[in-house]
Amino acid sequence: MVSQKKVNICSPRILPSEIHVILAFFVCFALLPSLANGEEFSFRVATLNAEWLWTPHDGRVDGARFNKGDPSESAYTQELRFYAGLLHQYDVDVLALSEIENEQVAEEFAAQLGSEWVASFRQGRDTATGQDVAILSKLGKPVLITDFGFPSGMVEGYKPKRLSKVLGIILEIDARKVGFVTAHLLSKRNDSPKKSAKRMMQAHAIVKAHNSFENVDAVVLLGDFNDYRSSPVLKTLEKETQSSNVLTACERYDITENRRYMIDHILFKGVRCKQAFTLDMQSFSDHPMLVAEFKF
Repeated sequence: MVSQKKVNICSPRILPSEIHVILAFFVCFALLPSLANGEEFSFRVATLNAEWLWTPHDGRVDGARFNKGDPSESAYTQELRFYAGLLHQYDVDVLALSEIENEQVAEEFAAQLGSEWVASFRQGRDTATGQDVAILSKLGKPVLITDFGFPSGMVEGYKPKRLSKVLGIILEIDARKVGFVTAHLLSKRNDSPKKSAKRMMQAHAIVKAHNSFENVDAVVLLGDFNDYRSSPVLKTLEKETQSSNVLTACERYDITENRRYMIDHILFKGVRCKQAFTLDMQSFSDHPMLVAEFKF
């Protein structure tokens, strides 16, 4: 949703006499540049872990060590239509996806959404599960698509850990360049000090990805970060990128989940958050879709 709020002070009906009308038009022409600069643009961003969204159309099943197999064509189409219906209903402009099988899923998802949608993808490194990430957008073709070289992070006492699923793009929105980074961090399932340390290393790697953006006006970091907003991982991301979390820094909320324990996040800087809300994915995913509306 890219919206534009204009204040019409140029209507002659607010000043009934002819002389006032003429004066009003002179004032309006004088103010036109400032009015243009004062227009308020907003756009909506969402992140969704689609939980093993595999395509039945590619003739294979990705995931060497573990996968859930391909769904039937009807089940796959039903799931895509469900997501597309919500994205259209809530006028989402940019969607970050986690746990998809491959680029074909991203392309088929974008096709379901409509011709204005563009799928951005870079093949990930997770051959064990085959899971990947993607970003879909209806705000034009990205000026940059990158995997950042799959950067690594370090924590003392452990070997460096690289990101296996990460994607960055830059979009031009309202004549401004906005960078987006999505990543899927290591699961909290059967968590341990070692797994926590690896997630922290991945957080440091996201910071490297963030810092590699040049000449951008705003940055949005989003995805399944598999940790809570009060965790060292999220605090590191916020502090090192000087970003805010939509779970704590929006003007209003409509979130039914306990924000303290959510593991899907949207961090931002260079924009303001008007609202954040979640949408239930019913039986299609055990993650809610997190949506945030931003304005410059």
